[in-house]
Amino acid sequence: MKYCFETYENSETTKEEILEKLSLILKQKNCTDIIMPVFTCINELLVNALKANFKNLYFEKYAPVNNALEVIPYHKALQLFKLEMATNRIDYLVALAQENGVTAKIELQLNDDCLNVNVINPAEITEVEKENIRKKREFANTYNNLTEYFCEVESDPNKEGGGLGILFILLVLKSFGLDENHLKITSANGITNAHLYIPLHEKIVNNYLNNTKG
Repeated sequence: MKYCFETYENSETTKEEILEKLSLILKQKNCTDIIMPVFTCINELLVNALKANFKNLYFEKYAPVNNALEVIPYHKALQLFKLEMATNRIDYLVALAQENGVTAKIELQLNDDCLNVNVINPAEITEVEKENIRKKREFANTYNNLTEYFCEVESDPNKEGGGLGILFILLVLKSFGLDENHLKITSANGITNAHLYIPLHEKIVNNYLNNTKG
């Protein structure tokens, strides 16, 4: 069983289609109790992929002939991009993606008793972003469960685009009783692929329910 999607944006229609197909897979394996955490993980990966597409298109569109990134430090250029995202210019960025045919691809595949998710986009992650992901992997080890994460996340100074989506996914995996190796992010030859691998069986569901009790 395999479902594939391709999108320029994280629209409600796209999210509904992904949720519908994911539900079919999880119902088949009697794992409906984890539909929402798994869907949220997929959505976080999709958001990251689309932001990477938008960021590359934005820099390409506005870089002057002398190359803005040689004149403006990376973090300053990134602040300009975040300002665009924060001022409801998302429609413009989506239009840029459509104009250039730049999409994110989502693959959901059930192999035996395992869900494999791939979220692929045509943009390599930067060294800064790789370091951010590494730090979030380390940071995830300081939390025991999702409840601790939600209690402290509001105080994180990097909560706006600071890799909290990756941290959330790692903690969902922990709540399933899985380690961080079930999320792999590879980036090479102009492509980034985020691969999420989740066994679908009763133990995973029970771990999640036990670890998220109020």
